[in-house]
Amino acid sequence: MAATEKQWYVGEDGCISVGVSASAVTYHSALNSIIVSTKEPSVKIYDVASGALLQKSDLSANTTDAIHAMYLPGKDKVVFADDQSVGARNDLRGMLLLDTALQTPVSRSEDQVKVEIPLAEAGQFHKALMNAELPGIDHVDEVCKELEKKIDAVQEATKGHLKAAKWATICLKLPFSTLKTVCTGLVNEMKRLSMNNPGLSVASSIGDRLNYLLPNNGEGWSNTVERSMMYSEVARQKTFRTWPHMNYKWALPDPMSQAGFYHQPNSMGDDRAMCFTCNVCLVCWEPTDEPWSEHERHSPTCPFVKGEYTQNVPLAVTYGSQPAKRHGENEEKIECLSTTATENFVATSTLNGNIVVWSVDKILKKYCQFNLDPSSPVIALKTGVQIERQSTGSPSVSESVNGVNSVQDETDARLEERPEKVENGSSPEGSEEQPTATTSSTVSPDTVYELPQEKVDKSDVQKTRNRTM
Repeated sequence: MAATEKQWYVGEDGCISVGVSASAVTYHSALNSIIVSTKEPSVKIYDVASGALLQKSDLSANTTDAIHAMYLPGKDKVVFADDQSVGARNDLRGMLLLDTALQTPVSRSEDQVKVEIPLAEAGQFHKALMNAELPGIDHVDEVCKELEKKIDAVQEATKGHLKAAKWATICLKLPFSTLKTVCTGLVNEMKRLSMNNPGLSVASSIGDRLNYLLPNNGEGWSNTVERSMMYSEVARQKTFRTWPHMNYKWALPDPMSQAGFYHQPNSMGDDRAMCFTCNVCLVCWEPTDEPWSEHERHSPTCPFVKGEYTQNVPLAVTYGSQPAKRHGENEEKIECLSTTATENFVATSTLNGNIVVWSVDKILKKYCQFNLDPSSPVIALKTGVQIERQSTGSPSVSESVNGVNSVQDETDARLEERPEKVENGSSPEGSEEQPTATTSSTVSPDTVYELPQEKVDKSDVQKTRNRTM
């Protein structure tokens, strides 16, 4: 090939030694790091620029399970899976919280849970607990001792490693009720004394993670707004599902919830919005009102508007620490983790064709679940996978596939022998209708699962253009 200005070549730029057998490698472009799944099993994060090991974790997966990892650049999200569970994590201020990525919710308050905290926040949380007077609150000493032990161990392990120190986290492992009692007591005491320091934000974020670790806490949505939960930006965002001003320039659900507002309509107005911190109540929003400006104008002393530490839990914290979900109730292993036609969804499948489509747009949740028969001839033809049936008396898939191929070959030969042309959808006299193959599936024939398509409206484009001006 003649050399041109656009000629390219493949070369080796460098090599990173993993030290163990690797099963998969994923590149995280936003963090410029490599995610290596090993056969231990574990996950290792390497800095691309220096080759330094930033973090190693088993993700709270079962010790014998294979770990899958997949990066979705459009969502800036990493999806993990072991044999039974699926987890999704955004990065939290330039780092991934890996130790709890595949932790699933518990069923009782007495069960032990893991809460992962960046090292700097762990120090702030410990300082707040040591300085606070919490009479009548149990387990404070237990949590403080566990914090001290974990902090000392992590500081010793990362001493002299600057890049690894930036990714350093501590993982508290205590009963759910112990952590919940201590965090709730600390938040209430600091709010009573108007102590807006970093410890308040850390304790609030830990409490928010605990809400997702016990079923029926922190998830779901109803028409009743529970004001005590509005410190979470995710919770505030959900209240705007009936917001009447979706055609406004600035006062839309995302900017409103970011500015501390939640939607609580009443007789005063269907656009009534309140702040989770200062309780300011605003109605009669105008098309050009900007949430932050209106909040500051009507409540200039609000700690949240002033940028002080509050109970607020941003979206980034929730998306970076959400728990994993189980693929199903049975013990079938996840064999495949796959993308779909849109990055809002991923899919997992077992060997027997139990498929779950997951929504990863915001909080990870199941979108739909269905079964396909992987031994069906048509499925085998489409996928190129041939699975032998175990039951006696029934033909193997390879035999069925060969049978379908034989029918197709015979049909093609007959068509070549017939010179007649088929016009206007009619067939020559004496011709027979061609045989069609059907798919064997446990899904009802009338059931069609269709992922929602993303529609682009001109008015939406204009709104986005106006926001950036």
